[in-house]
Amino acid sequence: MKKWHFLLWVLIIIATLLGLFGQALAYYVDENMANNVPPVYYLTIITVISIILYLATPLLVYLMLVWMYGHKLVKSLSYK
Repeated sequence: MKKWHFLLWVLIIIATLLGLFGQALAYYVDENMANNVPPVYYLTIITVISIILYLATPLLVYLMLVWMYGHKLVKSLSYK
């Protein structure tokens, strides 16, 4: 269980850092690694990765709960 919590925290922290420092990272990639594409494309890719990480975290939490508790959780979440 603690490994799952650690993984979820790491995903949230990485997504936050990518969101905060995405522009600096995009300019760094443009200047030092690949100079053939404008930095706005790198910024778009980094932003999309950050958003995907934010959206994947609740999905992973749900899948983890279903894996741990099985049918009980699915029954309790369904409408009556």
